[in-house]
Amino acid sequence: MKKLMITSLQLLCVLSIAYSQNPVQKTDTVSTIGFFDRTQILVNFETEKVSKINGYYISTNDITTDQLDSLQGKKVLVTGTLKIVKGIRHEAKSRSGGRVYEPYQEPDKKYIMIPVFTIV
Repeated sequence: MKKLMITSLQLLCVLSIAYSQNPVQKTDTVSTIGFFDRTQILVNFETEKVSKINGYYISTNDITTDQLDSLQGKKVLVTGTLKIVKGIRHEAKSRSGGRVYEPYQEPDKKYIMIPVFTIV
């Protein structure tokens, strides 16, 4: 019985840590004005290409190649739904010499979902 309780507690801890690693929050609409740069960067350990404007990410799924070409270098107003993806917290690492490195917290990522572009 005691072993079952310990195993259940361990499973509960693992599930709560895994669930809390990358929660997504959706909020209301957001707008930003800036110069659009066609350059795409990789986020999430190189698994997703995005365009960036004023600290916001726009997924390549939400913008076509034609839009990328037409907006290149222009001042645009981008409006859409804000989605915040919490950064992953990495565990502390230690070396054989006994030194322990502090855990690393990735910054939160702000995405503009369903973007609408207006040239200003």
